[in-house]
Amino acid sequence: MSFLSPNQVVFIAAVLQSLS
Repeated sequence: MSFLSPNQVVFIAAVLQSLS
C-alpha cells in the first residue's frame, strides 16, 4: 500500500467520518 489514489482517500475519509 505505497500509494493511495484520490478515490481511496475520499473513501477512507468517509469511513472515518461515519465511525466518529
